[in-house]
Amino acid sequence: MDIWTAIGFYAIIFYGALLDIPQDVIEAARIDGCRAIPLFRRVLAPLLRPMIVTCVIFSFTGTVKMFESSLALTGGGPSGATKSLSMYMYDTAFTFSRTGYGSVIALIIFLICVFGSGIIRKFDKPVD
Repeated sequence: MDIWTAIGFYAIIFYGALLDIPQDVIEAARIDGCRAIPLFRRVLAPLLRPMIVTCVIFSFTGTVKMFESSLALTGGGPSGATKSLSMYMYDTAFTFSRTGYGSVIALIIFLICVFGSGIIRKFDKPVD
């Protein structure tokens, strides 16, 4: 659900990236006989790749840190079925007063976000 709530943010990022693409590149591809699908696949997608990677990283880190929606909608669900790692950290630190253990869980969440973003960036190939 958190991905859907951020769709407007991602749309603005893509809109800004589309406005940043030079029109003469698109016109040159059209003059060379490029139709709509090959134009997107061979011209626009490589130029939009940095924004795609940015949105994937934002989406990944937002999903890992998901807290508010599951707390507001289900409160952890029946028997903790929808409890995320962030909710577990919150419960550990503030409900059970184990702040040291909660801090370690927060550090693990941070490391998951950093390493996950690094893996996503590793698969990002530079545009020629």
